Amino acid sequence: MSSEMVAVLAWVTASGCALAAPAEPTPLPVSAEAESALRVPCETTIRQAAAAGRRIYRANEVDTVAELIWEGRGPKYPGESGTVDVEFVADSVGRVDMATLRPLHPASPYLFQSVRDFLGTAKFKPASVRGHPVTQCRKFTAQFVFPGP
Repeated sequence: MSSEMVAVLAWVTASGCALAAPAEPTPLPVSAEAESALRVPCETTIRQAAAAGRRIYRANEVDTVAELIWEGRGPKYPGESGTVDVEFVADSVGRVDMATLRPLHPASPYLFQSVRDFLGTAKFKPASVRGHPVTQCRKFTAQFVFPGP
């Protein structure tokens, strides 16, 4: 099973009207820690949790990975196209620990906010080890595609 989730999203309006593109956004800065996390996702988060006495599992350490329960919805289209890669901790009850959510690449604030809003209400089937739910660090990619004419 893949340790990475990818959402490809496209919306069209019922009236066929085009949405006006927002002003050119400034990409969100990415910390040096997040840049190094691109090479080994979640390692910084896992080390910080261990220092605080908490255990966060990697995808290769669990029997089943945390899986998003889609419920027929995804992030709302923010009016521009692009891709957002984030990592976060999915806890043992299936919720995203929003304090751990961070972009892995510079991203438009509009796109990142849409993903943040979605993950803030998203539900996961928790990762498990020997049948017990555990906390796992996850990566999520959302690709927003502007519908054609």
